[in-house]
Amino acid sequence: MGLTLPSDLFPQRVVGSVTGLSGLTAGIVGAGFTFLVGILVDRFSYRPAFVFAGCLPILATLLLVLLIRTPTRYDEKTVS
Repeated sequence: MGLTLPSDLFPQRVVGSVTGLSGLTAGIVGAGFTFLVGILVDRFSYRPAFVFAGCLPILATLLLVLLIRTPTRYDEKTVS
């Protein structure tokens, strides 16, 4: 789903850039979560990490529903 969203939401000329930026962001956030999970497990247990990981898909779905607007029609020739 993450690779198809940019092609559905952005003009064709920027899909590659959006996909690249989302991949970069995913890598950085993945490294941050690895650090965060290490701290959570060290101080508490695995339970908070699993609860957090279980809530993320629900939060992501809610954000998609709330933030994606109805697409507006544009003309490729007039957009530079």
